[in-house]
Amino acid sequence: MSTQTVGAPRLRSVRVRLMLLVLLPMVGLLTLAVAQAGSAAAAISDASRGVVMADAATASAGLVHELERELAETVALRDRGGSSGKALVTVQRGRTDAALRRYEAARDAALGAAVALAPAYAAAGAQLDHLPAARTDPGGTGDRTYRDITAAVVEVGQALPNQLTDPHLAGQARAIAELTAATHALAQQRDLVRAVLTRGSYPATDQASLAGLAAVERERRDAFLRAADAEAVGVRAPVARTGRGRHHADPRHRTRRRAASTRQRRGLLVRRGDACDPSDARDTAGSG
Repeated sequence: MSTQTVGAPRLRSVRVRLMLLVLLPMVGLLTLAVAQAGSAAAAISDASRGVVMADAATASAGLVHELERELAETVALRDRGGSSGKALVTVQRGRTDAALRRYEAARDAALGAAVALAPAYAAAGAQLDHLPAARTDPGGTGDRTYRDITAAVVEVGQALPNQLTDPHLAGQARAIAELTAATHALAQQRDLVRAVLTRGSYPATDQASLAGLAAVERERRDAFLRAADAEAVGVRAPVARTGRGRHHADPRHRTRRRAASTRQRRGLLVRRGDACDPSDARDTAGSG
């Protein structure tokens, strides 16, 4: 057996070892790169979803606000005899319709990002189908329909934070939902007090209902304080006292900007869209 024949297996063994020394680190780096790419893609996806959910939360809160104002104007018109101030109701219905269009556009985007929202949106849609009937009801029985519609849209807002995995974005979306629920309870208190003043009596059932609504409002506001960050709580306090504020002082707009900023930092383009600006509950209480 020649020396060349004996040395060939050894040479192949050395080559295999050298190839393994080169390939194993490359495989490790490739595995790490795939894992990091997966994490980055998940973060980008959640940031993109955060923008969509923030838009949906803002739109649902805006629709709740306009529905409550429409109910207040409708009741006030009825209390005035059904003629004086009718233009106010007409104008407010136009605002509600505009808010409804924004809500529907945000709903379509939200359902595209999270099909799990379908039941909540379907329930709200079934109630919204009754809005034309509530508007044409002259006897006041449509007031209950307005409240059912508003409650269903509030539930949509409660479902939105569950679609986010980023803790901070989910917390901000939860803050929007709880703040909307709190202002809804405040609007219900206003309606009840107006009814009591109109009747001139304050029975025990109304007293119990008012106490229950006040408890719900406190509970929702406490939930807002738990969910919101320090900045949101800090800007909300003066706005709540004065009943005035700009877009940047409202956690609904801050949440959308935070989600959009997260997505921009990862190199994605963010579509700028018009978001409704639901006024503070104090404005709602002052309508009518």
